[in-house]
Amino acid sequence: MGNEQKRERDSMSQAREIAEQLDVIRGYAKPHPNGAHGQIIGQETWRITLSGNDLQVITDAADKLIDLEQQREPCRRCAAFEGLTKAQEAQLSHHREQADKYREAIATLDSEREVNELLTARIAALESNLKVAKELLAISETDAERYREIRSWRWYESEAAVVHSPKASVKLGSVCLSHEFLDDFVDQKLARRQEGEQGQKT
Repeated sequence: MGNEQKRERDSMSQAREIAEQLDVIRGYAKPHPNGAHGQIIGQETWRITLSGNDLQVITDAADKLIDLEQQREPCRRCAAFEGLTKAQEAQLSHHREQADKYREAIATLDSEREVNELLTARIAALESNLKVAKELLAISETDAERYREIRSWRWYESEAAVVHSPKASVKLGSVCLSHEFLDDFVDQKLARRQEGEQGQKT
């Protein structure tokens, strides 16, 4: 920033010097007749007459103008480069914002994936528990049906019955059903009953 201010001050100083030299040159300007009848309004011409060292004023002014123009050219290039740099910085800032949004979207997506994985695992566990519960319910319903069947048995008319104090009541050679043998016996009676009921309906 300091170099730019210094160049600007130098340029202003040279410009003032050139203006002073041009004022000196303007003092040597004399009207010059441009025809037999002298000056024509609107077409006046002037002639600058200098001699000796006075001619150096024109040369110095011209040299300073050339030097000033050469000094201004890098400034123009600097201004163009500065504009290009700002445009590139603006584009870079835009790309950074887009990158931040992309990273945020990725983080959100990863978070949603984690939640989805947790929910999927939870659903799988619930489905497994539901399957086990259904199996247990089916077993319970079967056992409940067997129990209702056993409750309906009477000792005087049924093939089997529940006996209280079996040691005192059961005679030698009697068949006592229990566990899977009792289950099979009850299931067979239920199957025969269902077949009889279906036969009556038809």
